[in-house]
Amino acid sequence: MWGEVLCQIGFTDGETKVYLELLKIGSQPCSVVAKRLKVNRSSVYSTLKSLMKKGVVSCVDKDGVKLFSSCDPNSLVGYVDRRCRAFNYYRERVLGFVSDMRKVSDLDVDISNPKIRYYDGKEGVKTVMYDALLCSDIRYSFLPMHKWLKFGYESFLLDYRERRITKLGKKLKAITTDAPDVRAFFEVNYDKNSDLTEILYLRDPIFKDMFENQINIYTGKVAILHLEPGEEYGVIIEDETIFRMHKMIFDVCYKSLILRNADRQIFGVEV
Repeated sequence: MWGEVLCQIGFTDGETKVYLELLKIGSQPCSVVAKRLKVNRSSVYSTLKSLMKKGVVSCVDKDGVKLFSSCDPNSLVGYVDRRCRAFNYYRERVLGFVSDMRKVSDLDVDISNPKIRYYDGKEGVKTVMYDALLCSDIRYSFLPMHKWLKFGYESFLLDYRERRITKLGKKLKAITTDAPDVRAFFEVNYDKNSDLTEILYLRDPIFKDMFENQINIYTGKVAILHLEPGEEYGVIIEDETIFRMHKMIFDVCYKSLILRNADRQIFGVEV
């Protein structure tokens, strides 16, 4: 289990084995680690140097012999924090020039092709959500907020809210399920003094199947997001006709629900 997590945070398979072996045996020269792992000594030495750069292995010179030891496991948290800060920095930079990159080609090639794009996993779901921030107008959503909260996306939702409202001023108009945790999320994290988030709560259980997936409708695109753990994916369909059809369906639903006295709240974000 530990090895799997280490690989997920950026360790190679070799780094994982060497780090865990040092954690088990304590301070040792490279030759001992190599012998125990049955790996070439030069390869292990290279791996140890890489782990030292990550800040999770230390080295002392004792009587001319270099002894390597794993740092306290808390150093892994520091390593992850450093990676997060680096990725956040580069994420901001990439987002800053995405629109310019779209304009860079003068070739008669449509770089938005294919018209249907599929994204796998949790990161794929987030990519599809970030695409909606490119909308030039309002984003309309059938929003299964109860699933976002149930499956542990709350920190992502808050980060997304910050970017959508505070940085970009993009408006959302959504129909969502009516549940205590859903209402609490909006009431705690959103401000009623702004109109950038318009939420219509739907109580009637007859409409439950409407929220099996999320549907985003925006600027010539329709996106579908599936959030079930282990099955996460997102799809973006870029087609003006399909966009208009889904926008019409959303508008009909929204107006019909208003006539049924569904509860509507308008929020912004606390700045």
